[in-house]
Amino acid sequence: MLDDTGEIRSDYTPPRQAIPTTVVQAPQAPTLSGWQPADDAQPITLSPATPAQPKSSSGLWGDAGAAAWQSTMQMGSNALSLASFTARHLGADPSTVSYIEQQRHALDGHIQNYVQSLPADRQAALHSSIWGGTDADGQKTPTPGEVGYGQWAAASLGSLLPDVALAILPGGVAGRLATRLGMEGIGVAAARAGATGVAFGVDQAGGAYKALVDTVDQTPDKEMMQNPTYAHLRQDQGLTEWQAKSKLVGSPQVAASMGAQFLVGAVTGAGTGSLVTNGAVGAAERGLLGRAAVGAGEGAATMGLQGAAGDYLSQLANEQAGSKQEYDPTQTAHALVSGALGGALMGAAGGAVHGGGTPESAAEPAEEPPSSSQVSPDTSAALNTALRLTYDAKTPVQPGQSPPNPVSVKYASARAPDTEVTPQAAPPTTTVVQPTVPEPRSDIQAQVAAMGDPNNPKDAVFIPKGQPVPGNLPPGTKVMVRKAGTLLTTNAGKAAAFRTGDITEQKMADLLGYVEPKDQAVASGNPQVVQA
Repeated sequence: MLDDTGEIRSDYTPPRQAIPTTVVQAPQAPTLSGWQPADDAQPITLSPATPAQPKSSSGLWGDAGAAAWQSTMQMGSNALSLASFTARHLGADPSTVSYIEQQRHALDGHIQNYVQSLPADRQAALHSSIWGGTDADGQKTPTPGEVGYGQWAAASLGSLLPDVALAILPGGVAGRLATRLGMEGIGVAAARAGATGVAFGVDQAGGAYKALVDTVDQTPDKEMMQNPTYAHLRQDQGLTEWQAKSKLVGSPQVAASMGAQFLVGAVTGAGTGSLVTNGAVGAAERGLLGRAAVGAGEGAATMGLQGAAGDYLSQLANEQAGSKQEYDPTQTAHALVSGALGGALMGAAGGAVHGGGTPESAAEPAEEPPSSSQVSPDTSAALNTALRLTYDAKTPVQPGQSPPNPVSVKYASARAPDTEVTPQAAPPTTTVVQPTVPEPRSDIQAQVAAMGDPNNPKDAVFIPKGQPVPGNLPPGTKVMVRKAGTLLTTNAGKAAAFRTGDITEQKMADLLGYVEPKDQAVASGNPQVVQA
């Protein structure tokens, strides 16, 4: 933070012990921040967690909950760290930076006290790692076998819950806001991806900056002198240890490193958000296990990249600051594997839950063939409404047969199995489907709702090009995108039929269950219409 002299200074948070049994007071020696929290300092929105005597663990659910809460608070601390970094580099008023730092230090103190108030075995589970060894503070890191595989798994899963929330909430809010502002299709998707990416970028860059500052703060002056830049600041310019460290932490090189961290977090975070909220790309036609496997692979690749790239950039920044002498590839490998494991779990869940909900681009011919007839938009829109079918289980009509009444066509209420769609007996038409005027959003939503009703045989809805695809699609919905528009269907056979070949009026009549194609209805002058 900025001290009374207006000098740029960095931050320091005392490291927590692996299995502390007493409350450890923060060291009172000078630190880069130049600021010590008051005894009663508290975050604005949190009451302090008073350390208590260790008590027995309350089970695996308690381990997961403790890990989730610790990770959530850590996200808040990361956001405040990045806010402090940004305010400094933008030349904000010193009092603003000081206020942000006070809140961050108070929150970090709250996190430390919260962890120390937990039972010793739960603290060990929160600090455990599949790699074991010692951490950056020289403290022993317990392995899963030492804390118990159940507790380790519960803590690991709990720590992922805030990431799941980060993948869902910001994008969901941004998508709703974009829809209210009149945005559609790609605009809404871009708003969701952008908000999710920013959230993950803030978390990654903030965490990286905080870790860098803490590392530099704890590195002895003698070791820092091996950095030529630091040695020049100390010997040639006569700066104190804390002034020289502050200069390094506030350098343009560190700013560039934090920008790269933000970019890595934003790009991989947007991918993670899409995986969690939309499911795995290319897994729409697979079963539950297949979708989970594809999702696990995509999640592992995305979050593994995030972990490895983030660690590499962090080590590079520490080398530039003089707190680390050489690059450690093993550390990056550990970060890659740890990120991949977490990503695989999130991806498997996202792929399994969102079966068939991922839009697929159907194969398109190089050029759509020219139309052999023209239908006015008004007439086309009227026929879209008129040719919708109502259903009644009492009067089934088999495919290829003429309806008993051109005004009220009735079909069996049981849905047809997922089979290939064959043309009806009417002479085929080669007329390419014509653009139509937009249908009311309420009409499309009503059709989608009917498609999701197990008592309604409707299994396909066509959305003309330029109209948005509604949200909250029924489970198992396949979203097939072509130049002419988008087909939503729960019938795999219809999805396959729509995917290839020309999109003719005859094909659309077969897919949607219309009595006759629109072009034939117009040509006859006496279309067979039904009441929707």
